[in-house]
Amino acid sequence: MAPVRPSPGPAPSLLTPGPISSRLVLNPAPAVPYAPPTNNELVLLFQPMFDE
Repeated sequence: MAPVRPSPGPAPSLLTPGPISSRLVLNPAPAVPYAPPTNNELVLLFQPMFDE
């Protein structure tokens, strides 16, 4: 198989250096700290699945 040679033309735009932006938006911390659900809340949530 013949070796692949790069073309003498301009480099593709994807390989040219430039600014990189992740465009991520940081979420602010919630005012109220996380509280896990109580056992009663979990029972109410999953009870319909076990009633079938």
